[in-house]
Amino acid sequence: MKIKIERKARKSDYTIGKVYIDGKYFCDSLEDTDRGVTQVMPFVPTGGANGYWVKPDNSGKTAIPTGLYDCTIQWWAKHKCYAPMLLRVGGFTGILIHNGMTADHSEGCILLGKNNVLGRLDGERIYMDALAARVLACQKTGEKVTVEVV
Repeated sequence: MKIKIERKARKSDYTIGKVYIDGKYFCDSLEDTDRGVTQVMPFVPTGGANGYWVKPDNSGKTAIPTGLYDCTIQWWAKHKCYAPMLLRVGGFTGILIHNGMTADHSEGCILLGKNNVLGRLDGERIYMDALAARVLACQKTGEKVTVEVV
């Protein structure tokens, strides 16, 4: 299964995109600000549950680098559910695909929902649950799952 996230609106506080599964539109995405980090840049651990790159002066969260990532399913104990997880994201740890409403809910992760209000998602969990079920089904059959962020 191929998941593609096309970043459409890069704003100072957030990044909005479109999510496609095997070429078909699935939902919208929301991430932290795209600061143009790359897979080879050094990063500073933040000490939170998820790690994400920060500027050398320790200010500002950021979206993960563009690229192609393998994806697996991870039990998310915080919310007692499964969530898709990106593997080997340079400078980041614990990058999940989950629901949320604003970039403050992201912590480097990719949020799913519908972008009906400027800079926000609806926060519904149905998209995360549906994607998690599909990734879990692929994992059970041995089908590779990738996430391309462009």
